[in-house]
Amino acid sequence: MGYQLWTSPVTGYRRIGTRFSDIRSLFDKGITAVAIFEALKSCAADGKAEEIKRLLSKRDFDVAGVMESKNGKVVGYVQKEDLQSGLVKDYLRVITPELLIADSTPIPELFALLKNKLFLFVLNKSRVDGIITRADLNKPPVRIYLFGLVSLLEMHLGFWAQDSYKNETWKENLSEGRIKAAEELFEDRKTRNQEIGLFECLQFGVAINGIYF
Repeated sequence: MGYQLWTSPVTGYRRIGTRFSDIRSLFDKGITAVAIFEALKSCAADGKAEEIKRLLSKRDFDVAGVMESKNGKVVGYVQKEDLQSGLVKDYLRVITPELLIADSTPIPELFALLKNKLFLFVLNKSRVDGIITRADLNKPPVRIYLFGLVSLLEMHLGFWAQDSYKNETWKENLSEGRIKAAEELFEDRKTRNQEIGLFECLQFGVAINGIYF
């Protein structure tokens, strides 16, 4: 049943929802920056630098937006490590285009962008009102995305293996321990009326220097 789930036994065509492009597109469009960004905390340009630094340290923030007036638009940003004496505007940095992203930016693009940047500002229409840091990549939505890719890889490996090794000849390449574990899981799933083949009961893993993980 596992192989037929992927390929129609009548037409030989791959079924909808089993192609890599289908599922990758689902993840890319479904999980975006809007799922993980934080609201950007901002301060007034004429605020005291030492006080803002103290507040950032208290909240464990490294960056703050800077507004010309209270509740105004963000016109730049400051980093905690820069702030010393004087006013916030003395340490103002410009938000350059390469630091701006839309809240609809897909997770894969965020990985690429944050590879060389510590943070990105999220643009909502014409206002900068969010920030994403590398720490945000550890949030549950990103973990779900990564887990989905690993599951997709596992399913594709299974598809290719079953296509290459007919009539359970794949058993010849596995240890008795792995086969036994798969058979036990297979029997357990049968008792729960789960329609699945023995191959689908194998656990995905890798071997390093002859040691299986």
